Amino acid sequence: MLEFLLSTVINTLIAHPTIPLWVLILSFVFWALFASAATLYWKRMKYDKSEWQWWAYSIPGYPIALFTWVYDVAFNLTVANLIFWAFPRRRKQGKGLNRLEWTLTARMKRLLKQDNGWRSWLARFICTKLVEPWDPNHCGLATRSGVFTS
Repeated sequence: MLEFLLSTVINTLIAHPTIPLWVLILSFVFWALFASAATLYWKRMKYDKSEWQWWAYSIPGYPIALFTWVYDVAFNLTVANLIFWAFPRRRKQGKGLNRLEWTLTARMKRLLKQDNGWRSWLARFICTKLVEPWDPNHCGLATRSGVFTS
């Protein structure tokens, strides 16, 4: 059912002539949301919960993080299918809804571990150039010393 719904959405998107522009716009919006949420998170971590700065970063941070997560799931189930030219996979572990790769990070982590083709290269590029500068080791590419393994 989910695959039918996603394939219908993707077929509709492909038929529209401005899809590449929309993919770029939606990708940029997602990156900007992610960078904002990660920046607020790391700035907040510099302070103790009793300090006012912790609250100053937390109050806008939680709604931004929640909206970013919802956007991430929607992005992964629609636009990322066009970027990676594949549906999210179901994992063998877990039950029910926990089996699907809901977020783009989950998809890219799998691609980095299991795939050796162009999808793995693209996932590594996205992680190293767009994700990891804002949230170190988000994709699991950094070693314990903090140096990228690519």
